[in-house]
Amino acid sequence: RKAKKEAERLAREEAKTRKLRIEDLRVGVKYVGEVTNAVDFGCFINFGCEKQGLMYYAHPQSKSLKPKNMFEVKRGQKMKVRVNKVDYHRRRITLGFVDYI
Repeated sequence: RKAKKEAERLAREEAKTRKLRIEDLRVGVKYVGEVTNAVDFGCFINFGCEKQGLMYYAHPQSKSLKPKNMFEVKRGQKMKVRVNKVDYHRRRITLGFVDYI
């Protein structure tokens, strides 16, 4: 009985630290992420997946975001994002802006 409880505790701990796989992502699902790098065309966001997602500044889903020179995105900034597109073959994730945190 004690071993079973220990196994359940270890499984919970592993689930907390396990990263999402690209294969598990679905379009439309929202996540909380952190900006890791900002470039001229968008920013890269770590949202708990094995690969970071890219949020384009001019993406149709990100209408409230302006080009970088008009909108300052800072490294470490947290925001809610939505998965807009997943290219499983090329292993690329496109994100859309939802809201700030």
